[in-house]
Amino acid sequence: MRALKSLAFWKFAGLGILAVATVLVIIMALRPVKAEPISQEQVARIEAAQEKVAERVAAEKAMNELMARCLGAPARDAATGCTSENIGNAVYPQAPAKDAKAYCWTNAGDQPLDSCAYGSKLKGAVRVAVVGDSHARHLMPGLESVADAEKWAIDSYFGNGCTLTIAPAEACATAGAALLPALTQGKPYDIVVVSVSRRKAVDTGAVRTAVHQVQKTGAKVVIMEDVPTTTPEAIACSTAANFDVKATRCGVPTVGMKADLMAELGRNIGGVGIGVISPYFCDADWCPSVIGNAHVYADEGAHMTATYSRTVGPYVAAAIKAAAQTK
Repeated sequence: MRALKSLAFWKFAGLGILAVATVLVIIMALRPVKAEPISQEQVARIEAAQEKVAERVAAEKAMNELMARCLGAPARDAATGCTSENIGNAVYPQAPAKDAKAYCWTNAGDQPLDSCAYGSKLKGAVRVAVVGDSHARHLMPGLESVADAEKWAIDSYFGNGCTLTIAPAEACATAGAALLPALTQGKPYDIVVVSVSRRKAVDTGAVRTAVHQVQKTGAKVVIMEDVPTTTPEAIACSTAANFDVKATRCGVPTVGMKADLMAELGRNIGGVGIGVISPYFCDADWCPSVIGNAHVYADEGAHMTATYSRTVGPYVAAAIKAAAQTK
């Protein structure tokens, strides 16, 4: 019996010792560890690393702001301060041939006129119709981007071979027959903007008659200057892997450029305004394929990339407003 009591005592004592030891371990674990002091040299290294990170973040922010302000057409506008800015060697978009946005489009001669509405929904917004072929359509990314600010409600009338005329081309036969009534019947437009590729023939008499009919509604007719032509070689040059923004000269000369017959006709029709946008595409003798680190064209058909169209959009809108003041 005494042996059993002794065993129980030591067993109890062992448990007590274990409990005390456990508590001591926990206390030691929770005890604050005295940190070794950091030397002045370590402090200086940490501060230098932090400064480098802050400088890099600030530089990236500044470059992003500069890119947003100077990409594309603003690089040709002295008022922006972008003409002498260096925004690196990257060119946007990376895949110009795929940089497009879909808009209502009549693709064949037997298809009905397709039209869509864009821009401001405000009551009293300026009613604008944009009419023509694919060289009217490629203005839309830019015009759509400024439409709300301009308070413009834009209706599109685009199609293969379509233009403002009383004698539609075969490629736009059905849609072309419906185009003039759409512009002259119902609520009148404030401005009718016409843009056609300079590569297309112009029936001067048929266009002139159609313009007069639209003018009778009180609408102001504005014919936009077409963009310059380009070539497969110029496109290949600016999309080559070794293209250098500062060192590589890609583009086409102005000498020998096909005449813009639609704009020339517009200058000879009373009351028609001409939307002047050529300064944002050409120098006196050269039309570059890359402007302000942006690809101007998506293809050899001289269709603007949506990126460049958006950068030139404010200048196109300004040209339309100026042309709409023509007496």
